[in-house]
Amino acid sequence: MKATELRIGNYVEIDQYPNDRVIIKIEDGTHIDQAIKLNASPILLTDEWFDKWGFHKDGEYWCMSICDNKFSFRYSPNPKDDGIKYPISFDIEYVHQLQNLWFALLHYEITDTKD
Repeated sequence: MKATELRIGNYVEIDQYPNDRVIIKIEDGTHIDQAIKLNASPILLTDEWFDKWGFHKDGEYWCMSICDNKFSFRYSPNPKDDGIKYPISFDIEYVHQLQNLWFALLHYEITDTKD
């Protein structure tokens, strides 16, 4: 990973012990530098992350309506399906990519609704 891919609030995996990976949340700029030095890896975006963030499942799609339902986000992990119905499309494979897109579009962080 490159430091330019990361923002404060992103989740990444790092090696803690020889065969143990730990998920950390970037808390400040120093953490970004440390994550890069520790060879941080992106985390695959899975159903568990969508559930943790409060999305709901609608068929194949993970959905969330926000901003008084003025914005609706739909995501499908199937690359053959255009899960985002907007004039642009994205290939999102990792947790930090969705976090960064979310912040860029809506100017706030995806927050954990479940621990």
